[in-house]
Amino acid sequence: MKVVESSLFTHVVSSYSIVNGTVYFFENYYILEMTEGANVTFDNSRDLLELVNKHYGENQQFGIISNRVNSYSSNILDSDKFILHHKNAVGKAVVTYSKNSSINFELESHFCKLNKKEFNSLYEAIHWIEDLLNINRKTAV
Repeated sequence: MKVVESSLFTHVVSSYSIVNGTVYFFENYYILEMTEGANVTFDNSRDLLELVNKHYGENQQFGIISNRVNSYSSNILDSDKFILHHKNAVGKAVVTYSKNSSINFELESHFCKLNKKEFNSLYEAIHWIEDLLNINRKTAV
């Protein structure tokens, strides 16, 4: 399920088209939806890194949700570079919709040192991120 097709869309603080897809910022986390066939690297993701810094600043903790509604590739050797630029990230939730996407998550898990977990539902991923951030769901999405 894409963010724009869900009830979550009414809670989006801001959204941007980036080189490799679309990023949706919420108060305490962001959701990434990459473009079909994109090849994601650290170098072609600098626009995302700038937006994350602009939105959350240097001190605010936040969560990352990768909503894998499309098939794309990423350079897993760049994982450490991303983590260095996401110092305040408490965790990464990955929502998979296919066996291939799930296999890719398992492979990436060996290279990414960030707390991460796979989900089959965008809402479950959000709840996990909220738990990591100790957010009261009565006031959150």
